[in-house]
Amino acid sequence: MPSKIRQYRISTLFSRFIGLISVATMLLLIMVYAFIEINDFSREETLLREKFQNAQRQKVSVETEKIIEYINLSRLFLEDKLNRQLYERTNEAYSTIHGLYNLHKDKHSTAEIKTMIKEALRPIRFNNGRGYYFIVSLKGVEELYPVNPKMEGVNLIELTDDMGNKVIQDELEIVTKFGEGFVTDYWHKPEDPNGMIHAKTSYVKIFEPLNWYVGCGEYLDDVQKDIQKEAITAIERVRFEYNGYAFAYTFEGDPIVSNNLQIPNNRNLWDTTDVNGVPIIQKMRSLVDNIEGGYLSYQWAKPNTDSVAPKIVYCKGIHDWEWIVGAGVYLDEIDNEIKEDRAHLHQQLYKKIFSAIFLVLIILTITSVIIRKVTRILHRNFSNFSNNLETSIATEEPLSMEQIQIEDIKNIAKEINVVIENKKEAVEKLRISEALFRVVFDHAPVVLIIFDQDLNPTRWNIEAEQYFILENKNSVNSITSSKPTNIASLQTAIFQNKNEDAGEFKLFDIETITGLRKQNWATFETESNETVAVGYDITELKKNEEELKNLNNAKDKIFSIISHDLHGPFNAIIGFAQIYLARYEKLTDEKKIKYVEQINLSAQNMHKQLINLLHWARMQTGNINVSIGKTNLHTLVDEIFSVLLPQAELKEIELKNNINPNIRVMADSSMLATVIQNLTSNAIKFTHKKGLVDISAITNSKHTTISITDNGIGMNKEQTDDLFNIAKTPRRRGTSNEMGTGLGLIICKEFVDKMSGEIWVESSVNIETTIYIKLPVAP
Repeated sequence: MPSKIRQYRISTLFSRFIGLISVATMLLLIMVYAFIEINDFSREETLLREKFQNAQRQKVSVETEKIIEYINLSRLFLEDKLNRQLYERTNEAYSTIHGLYNLHKDKHSTAEIKTMIKEALRPIRFNNGRGYYFIVSLKGVEELYPVNPKMEGVNLIELTDDMGNKVIQDELEIVTKFGEGFVTDYWHKPEDPNGMIHAKTSYVKIFEPLNWYVGCGEYLDDVQKDIQKEAITAIERVRFEYNGYAFAYTFEGDPIVSNNLQIPNNRNLWDTTDVNGVPIIQKMRSLVDNIEGGYLSYQWAKPNTDSVAPKIVYCKGIHDWEWIVGAGVYLDEIDNEIKEDRAHLHQQLYKKIFSAIFLVLIILTITSVIIRKVTRILHRNFSNFSNNLETSIATEEPLSMEQIQIEDIKNIAKEINVVIENKKEAVEKLRISEALFRVVFDHAPVVLIIFDQDLNPTRWNIEAEQYFILENKNSVNSITSSKPTNIASLQTAIFQNKNEDAGEFKLFDIETITGLRKQNWATFETESNETVAVGYDITELKKNEEELKNLNNAKDKIFSIISHDLHGPFNAIIGFAQIYLARYEKLTDEKKIKYVEQINLSAQNMHKQLINLLHWARMQTGNINVSIGKTNLHTLVDEIFSVLLPQAELKEIELKNNINPNIRVMADSSMLATVIQNLTSNAIKFTHKKGLVDISAITNSKHTTISITDNGIGMNKEQTDDLFNIAKTPRRRGTSNEMGTGLGLIICKEFVDKMSGEIWVESSVNIETTIYIKLPVAP
């Protein structure tokens, strides 16, 4: 016999339900409050930890920058420091000589005085024992040479250094002309295993009473080693905060300065990892390849403890020294502060929860009294509502609300009546909703295709038909229905790993009616075992990315060429100017003119490269305004020839202007002048002496074609194909060893494009080259 189902009165259920809801609500509020407090603390803990870590990051970067700045300042004044030391040391020796001479000139012979002076200076050493004094007579005899006394008394007037410079003669020239000064010579250092030549600077000063000059010298790289030692000492002294320190390692991982007590005998650290397997030095080496350096976080044992704590370091590279320099600090100090705050939070939370529970008990007592009164009213009204509902079901008439006193129950009855009356309206809305879904599906801006269980497409939208040939066949029970004819490529791609790739967009090469396209596709399973495929086309985006990559590569090449080719003319100007000034009186007029010509040629070349660079930069930033107007070609070419005539005369090249004086084109005269001048200058550069550069033009009703022809060295097909490609422009020296960047040709191409023209080249090796420019005819 089945068990009897227990019956409840609605008022009883309501009173129990409200009581349980009240208790549950109060408990829930207490839990929510506790959760909010804990969550706020967690948020504050996160913010505090982030703020602390950011502050530590700032500190290690500041300390690292201080070290780098100290080293850079030391290196910046390296040569000045060397010159100042040599100057001071030589003058100290001069003062000693002068003092001894004045003290003994009336008491001893000149030979005795010379001996006293030499023996007084012989033992003196400085610069960590490397520095010493030497004395040479004005006839070139070595009087004092402490490091090799056997050379004393030998006439070294013909002594040459490892670069072929006459050392003693150069020193005599300085002291006889100016009394004192610097001299640089070049020597192989015996202790250098690489056999490199090192520059050595000396300061010499004449002492006329004995017909001597005294001096001392030093290698610049030895001074640099001293600076490195000073830098190491400075890094070792760096301390900040509680446990902050500085370090330095070589690029190969050898420690230079390290506070790591766990690494014995300063062994190489290249393969050393932290507890999580992070290769610390290898990571630092990667970071310093960036000129800005970078941060590295890892776990490491704290000194004098057994615990492992998080660390953060900031490092930068000194690349010519091959040093990794940085500063680091442990990040666990904040944990103790957070632990104390968490204990305080728990104490406060317990107090507030106990107070809330006491308040809940009082509220529940009051609530229970109110609930009893409410349940009596509810019982009476629900009885009336139940009787009316039975009547409405039996008669299919709207509910009667005459005996219902509770407004909420009356509203329920009204809603039931509204549901009955609006049933037809709901059906109509459902139909409209389905039609709206059809519109949204068909016109979505992505490709949508629905596949059945056999992975055959059953529905798709308009966007899909832009890429796939589909035979539409309308169906009453579906949005669209057809048999696919050409989407095998799509099916193969997106369903190859269906279960693994579900819900994840992946890139595929899809064969479509417009050709092979790059598209992102993802699949989603429905409850009815259908598969929804969603895709969008990114072919144009990929093309744009590739074009941007090519432009960046071209820009990097341009800057590399410019930085190299501007450096060359500067070196030529400085080098010839220094020779001209140092040996002015010894140079013949012919050589003086030659040096000035070289300086002038380098300056003109540098000026031309700068002008081209400025034109190119303005084009890249869009700061060039194009002003198209009527331009007389014959007059324009005559003006350009007058500018380029000196360049042509140096190589005895004939310039011919064969353009009809009546020909005019529509162009920006300034841009066109720049184009023709660049192309004519290139023609002169690649034409042999006594060659010919010819400029002609032919015109028809719409266009004028300008031709610039030379009978120079010409180009092969590979060179002509890349002539106007900024990333591949061939760079060759001219027939007189002239050098250019190739940037002028790129500027010519962009200027002609801006004037709605065309430019192309025809060339044969060692025969001739012709560059054509096609522009609109002036009306």
